[in-house]
Amino acid sequence: MKKERIEKEEIHDDPGLADAYEAPEKGRRRERRKCGKPRGGRSMGRYPFLVMVNKYLEERKPFIAESTWTERSRKLKMLARTFTQLKEQGKIASQNPKKLTKRDIGVFIELMKSKRLDEETQRTYLSRVGSVLTWCGNPVIDQLRAERQLPKVPRKELRSLSESELEKIIRAAEKIPGWTGEVARFLTHMYPYTGLRPSELRLAEIDDIDISNDNWTIWVRHPKGENSYGSKRTVPILPPAKEAILRFLEKRLEHLRAIEKTHARPLIPTMKRGSADFYSVNSFQKIKRRMEELSGIRFKLKDFRTTFAQQCIDQNPSLLSHVSKALGHSSTSTTEKHYARVRDDSMIRDLCNLYKDTGSNKKENILIE
Repeated sequence: MKKERIEKEEIHDDPGLADAYEAPEKGRRRERRKCGKPRGGRSMGRYPFLVMVNKYLEERKPFIAESTWTERSRKLKMLARTFTQLKEQGKIASQNPKKLTKRDIGVFIELMKSKRLDEETQRTYLSRVGSVLTWCGNPVIDQLRAERQLPKVPRKELRSLSESELEKIIRAAEKIPGWTGEVARFLTHMYPYTGLRPSELRLAEIDDIDISNDNWTIWVRHPKGENSYGSKRTVPILPPAKEAILRFLEKRLEHLRAIEKTHARPLIPTMKRGSADFYSVNSFQKIKRRMEELSGIRFKLKDFRTTFAQQCIDQNPSLLSHVSKALGHSSTSTTEKHYARVRDDSMIRDLCNLYKDTGSNKKENILIE
C-alpha cells in the first residue's frame, strides 16, 4: 500500500496523467491536498518569463550566429530575472510576457531610469523584451512605439581613435613578447585598415587573405548574421597595413614550425588540445586589455572598425557608399548612424569649394551695396 501511494503521488504531479489514474476500490485513502493554488495543464510555474525566454531562444537558435545567440541569451535571462523581481515586489501585476500591460512596461522603464541607464541601453533592453512579447502574441511594445512612448535616443557621438591614439596602441603592441605580441601587432593593423568586425577577423582562415596582386583583400567567411541577413563579402586591405601583414605571415610560419605543424586553417591560430584552432572571444579580449594597460588608452576592438570608416570618409566624403559596402552594411544610413559621418569642417570646406574659381564670389552683394 505504501508503494501504491507513492506511485499515485508521482502520477498526480503531472496534470496530464492525473485524470487517467484510477484508485483501487478497496483501501482507498483520503488524499492530502497540497497547499497553494492548483496548476492547470498550461501553467509555466513561478518563472513564466524565463520559461518563454528559453522557448524563444530555442526557436531562434538555428537562425542566428552562435555568438549573437549567446549574447542575446545572457541579456534576455537577465531581463527575465528583472521582471521576476518586479513581480515579487508587487510592482507589476504579472511576469507572464503574454499578460504584460503598458503599465507594466512603464514600471520597467522607470526602473531603468532610476538605474541611470542611458537612452540607447534602455531602447536595446526594450527591443529585447519586445522581441519576446511579440513572439508570444503580445503587441504592447509595438503599440508604445507607435504612440512614441518609448525613450528617445539622442544622436550619439561616434567613438573613433585619433591618429595619436592609434599610434600609442600600435607601440604598446610592440612591447608584448612572443606569439601573443605578433597577434596583437597584427590586430592593430588589420582592424583599422579593413573595417572588419572583431569576430570576422578572429574566425578568418588563411585561405581568405589574398595578397597576390596590388589590391590586397580578405574574404569575410563569417559575417554578422551569416545564418539570416548577413552576406559574405570581399574587403580591401588598405596599404598602411601591408608591411605588418607580411611580417605576421612570416612569423606565423615560424610559429607553426615551432609547434611542429605544417598547416593551420585559422589565419590567427592558437593551440588547443594539441591542434591549431581559432582564438576565443575571451582570448582576444585578454590581448586587448594588455594593450590598454601598456598604452594607457581604453578602447573596444570595434573602435578600430569605426576608425577605419571615419578615416576613409575624412579623406574622401564621396566614398561613403564604398565604405558602407566594405563594412557589410545594406545602406549608407547604418554607416552614418553608427560608424562615420561627414565632419562639420569637411562639410563647410566642400560646400564652399563648389563656388571656388567660378567668379560667383566676385558678384555684388545686393544686401550690402
